[in-house]
Amino acid sequence: MPSGFALTLDRSWTTDELVDQGTYSSSELQGWGYLGGYEREFERDNESDPVKISSDAGAYATSQGVARAFQRNVTLCQNDGWDLIDANVGLGSESMLCARDVSFRGYEARVHFVIWYRGRVKNSIAVTALLGKSTPDLALRLARRQAANY
Repeated sequence: MPSGFALTLDRSWTTDELVDQGTYSSSELQGWGYLGGYEREFERDNESDPVKISSDAGAYATSQGVARAFQRNVTLCQNDGWDLIDANVGLGSESMLCARDVSFRGYEARVHFVIWYRGRVKNSIAVTALLGKSTPDLALRLARRQAANY
């Protein structure tokens, strides 16, 4: 992790908790064989340049299930304000980079989201930083580091 960041979230995700979050339905997660997931978030508490990093991993019962879950992310990364930046960033079996503008601590910001899967595990890194200071470089660097760990 780059210097100046503090751990702000460290948790696991069950199917019910992901459904409550609203991105996926129970039937989708069950159909994909979702087993559970884990997330850690880090933030740099700098009023003039805040940054949030989220690292996620989810396990699936089969490689076919994780591939179908990834395809759902491909669809999501082309809707609701998301832009597909790169359809293959060279990680795992399949990977992509998306971006979306958001509000973060009252500022205009951009999220760069890298997602990939290998075997039965789907991983992602999301970096949220102020517009004009946000580039995909940090998200890609952290994703490559996370991908190399297994």
